Amino acid sequence: MLIPSAFRKRFVTWLCDPDRERCLFWIDDPNHDAPHRRLSLVNSLCYLVKKAHRLVNTDASISHIISTLAANYPPYRRLLAIELMEDPLIFGRSPRHQFRTLILEPWEELGITHPQYVGAPPVVIVSQATTSHIVNWKSLLHVLNVYAARLNCNCPLLWVICAQPVYFGRVICPELPIQWEYAQLSVLDAQLQDATRRTLRREVDNLRAQSLWLPDTLEGSFWPSERDISRLAQIISGSSWFLDAAIRFIANGGTRGPMEQLHRFLQYTVNSPTPTNFEPMRALYHFYSEFLSDITPKLAHNVMLIIENVSTRQPRHGRGINHHASFDPKALAFSTGLSREEFYAAFGELRWISTSYNFPREISVDPSLRRFLTLSTYSGELRIRPSACLRLKSYLHFLSYLNFSRLLCAFRWNPSNPLMEAEGIAKKVKRSALLVNYTIANTIKKGSGDYIFSDLLKFDFRCFALTCNRFRVTDFARFLVALHEKRDHLQDLVRTTPTSPLDLEFIKQCKKIALPLDLSRFDPQSLQTPRYALLGNGEQTVLAILVKPLHGESATVSIYSQEMLEEG
Repeated sequence: MLIPSAFRKRFVTWLCDPDRERCLFWIDDPNHDAPHRRLSLVNSLCYLVKKAHRLVNTDASISHIISTLAANYPPYRRLLAIELMEDPLIFGRSPRHQFRTLILEPWEELGITHPQYVGAPPVVIVSQATTSHIVNWKSLLHVLNVYAARLNCNCPLLWVICAQPVYFGRVICPELPIQWEYAQLSVLDAQLQDATRRTLRREVDNLRAQSLWLPDTLEGSFWPSERDISRLAQIISGSSWFLDAAIRFIANGGTRGPMEQLHRFLQYTVNSPTPTNFEPMRALYHFYSEFLSDITPKLAHNVMLIIENVSTRQPRHGRGINHHASFDPKALAFSTGLSREEFYAAFGELRWISTSYNFPREISVDPSLRRFLTLSTYSGELRIRPSACLRLKSYLHFLSYLNFSRLLCAFRWNPSNPLMEAEGIAKKVKRSALLVNYTIANTIKKGSGDYIFSDLLKFDFRCFALTCNRFRVTDFARFLVALHEKRDHLQDLVRTTPTSPLDLEFIKQCKKIALPLDLSRFDPQSLQTPRYALLGNGEQTVLAILVKPLHGESATVSIYSQEMLEEG
């Protein structure tokens, strides 16, 4: 992380001054890098200057701040336990009351009983807000602002918040900061440009020393020129994401070597707009747009298919777009439906987008690229389809090829150990099954295109038998209800009344152990007793039995096919 020396000096002075006037430090940072990268700036300075300081990284929830402090300071735990015993319902009270009773007053008391804790006060570093935590941020910042004058007189804790000015100024707290120590960073800072230029020169010199593409015939020349480096630093300055992307592009962006890649990079940025504090990513988005527009038509479709899949698939349900998502290249090829030759021909243009340290064994795409592809202002026609629809399509395609014999044949892989390869793929699919119910239910409810309904009608739900042990009962019930809501499009794909002799046989086998699932609405209480539903059409019909777990037991979704019925 590039740190302007003027800011570093000011922050260190504030951190080390026992007679500081304010104990709340607001860093006005226009950079749109991921929050953990911004906070690394503060972390590194705190560790470097005050190693005795205990750093408390937390989100904006007051309860999370309390639990993090309690995990690090035993005497505080004792005081906290006393307060909670006296008022068990305190977390239902106002944020101001919680802050005063559970944070401020206990730490003031620790200043008397354990003065070492406030002699070098801990630094509470509050992470950047996300849209899902705006309420917590508003509560915390207003509480800190109210107590700012009082905290100036006694500093039991130091507070540091690093935030984007546009986001906080317009969305959360327009009137802040008031009683805060305040520092404003700028993407146009001359020191940042100098630091960027030095970093670029160092990285490119390392490439020159390591690369086979720069033979000794370059004697007498110095690559790259200072003019090129200065031009890049001017464009890149202020964005660590852009700096990392530029270095990866020059090092791994093609088969023609770093000299040619630097030339391509300069071409893409000839007319690049200058970043500003309000639009610090505009130069990076311009580069992405130029790069994607330069891909040959022959590869463009497959390249975008790969980018769409990697950009929208996430390793865990609930992660935001700023989080990295890593994938095995073979699994990614399966989910796109491309052959080995088609996949690697397209992926050759995208090697540089991977930020994974384990590349090429896994792929982790820069979050800034995913953000770019969701912004129609910049990406135009390149805007990706809704992520839920794409994850659904990828998952159904992936799962339908789980039959091991078909899997290796259909995608023309030839691993040295086919069985081990197939087992590895199966494990990855089972983990991805955790996403399927949430994804499908939300896709259908939000109104997706006809191609999603077509995929669902053609899908062989017998594949679910391979992953049913990963399904959560409540989520699978939501999935079935969502399918039923779209029965006009899906032709009774899910049902509890028989429409064929096979349906009658399924119901006959389970009617003594399970009741029909109410598909008209999702009712968690109805799952207290085993429920069943039929899914699919024709010979691909399966019987799903949902059993909610007793205390201490695992939830189960059992999937039965016609073959299982015949086997008894």
